[in-house]
Amino acid sequence: MRKHCSYLIIALLCLTLLAASCAPARRPLPDATPADPLPTPNAQTVPAPNQPTNSSVNMEIDRLELAVEQIAGVERANIALVNNAALCGVKTADGVNPDRANTIRQDIEKVVREVKPDIGSITIAVEDDLLPRIKQLAQDIKGGKPTQGLTGEMNEIISRLNPKTNQ
Repeated sequence: MRKHCSYLIIALLCLTLLAASCAPARRPLPDATPADPLPTPNAQTVPAPNQPTNSSVNMEIDRLELAVEQIAGVERANIALVNNAALCGVKTADGVNPDRANTIRQDIEKVVREVKPDIGSITIAVEDDLLPRIKQLAQDIKGGKPTQGLTGEMNEIISRLNPKTNQ
């Protein structure tokens, strides 16, 4: 009997140790608010010197688009600004003849230079197949994507509009 009692005590001791070792450790929860919140500089919110902030670029793009859309014969304008170049995608009204389209292009260039006199180059596209690409490019710029990654797309669109010929 004594032998059975010692086996029972050893078994209960082993079960107790096993149950205690499997229980999760109780730790105090961290505070929801830090005691001393210090503002840390965020690389995305601090603009580099001499670089416009994303909000200022967005305001310039919005001003340009609004000014271009005021031109007679223009239904919708999407403008991408990268560095010192503007790529204007313009949806013209149905039935605009080629002479009027050329006048619209001249008016667009004049309006863009009035709104942003320091602009370097202006490329204007009225081709329907390029308008979605220009719109997406403008949205990416407004969304804050780095312009370094978008210059390739913009250069490709410009080269399609102004192909170089070998002579």
